[in-house]
Amino acid sequence: MKSALLMLVAVALTCLSLFGQAVTQASQPHTFHVQGLVSDALGAVVPNVKVTFQGGQSAKTVVTNDMGRYEADLPLGDYSMSAQASTPGFKAYRRPPFRVSTPSNLTFEVRLQICRCGDMVIVNSSGRAPTDAEIYTATANCRHEDLFPQPLLRNELQLSIQYETRAEATQVVTYTGASHEDPVAVAYNLFSLHADHVVYDAKQKTLEARGNVVVEDESGKRSADAMSFRVEDGRAIQR
Repeated sequence: MKSALLMLVAVALTCLSLFGQAVTQASQPHTFHVQGLVSDALGAVVPNVKVTFQGGQSAKTVVTNDMGRYEADLPLGDYSMSAQASTPGFKAYRRPPFRVSTPSNLTFEVRLQICRCGDMVIVNSSGRAPTDAEIYTATANCRHEDLFPQPLLRNELQLSIQYETRAEATQVVTYTGASHEDPVAVAYNLFSLHADHVVYDAKQKTLEARGNVVVEDESGKRSADAMSFRVEDGRAIQR
């Protein structure tokens, strides 16, 4: 009788343990957290920027605080990201589509660019003509963007490269940033990279970055003088 009672107690404890595990698994979050800093072409933070995440069945807009920072919690899924400053003169930002399939903490930094380049009118309070240095400061940080489709199953991701100047030779393109403060910026799915120079081989799908290289992805943030990657299956894999 005593052994039977002990067996019933053991069974009950096992059931409670399994039930607790089931509850814990069911209560696990099916969301991800994303945060970042929004700055201008010279590195100054930009407050009151509307940052919007648009998914298949969900959308959310947050606003950067006085320090230029934003954060949001979103359901897992496929998203596009955009940012629009309330201050006139900034070009709207758009990050290529990305996919989050597991709970993650992501960081997406945003660098806003001016709306127009090359034909700006600079008005001084004194009414005098702008100096060459003032014109250079206002226009030197104009950026360009190349987008490379990266097919993945039935969805198409894109590799985005923002740069100041570029040189192309047989599907291999060399990109250069405006300065250390305004480097080449690469975005691909959950991968972000900044560097003084980036070489992209469209045929081999390889990235070579050198000079103040900073990388951020699911594994965290890291930096080096030079790094190389192969772009495949939604990831940039370090070589």
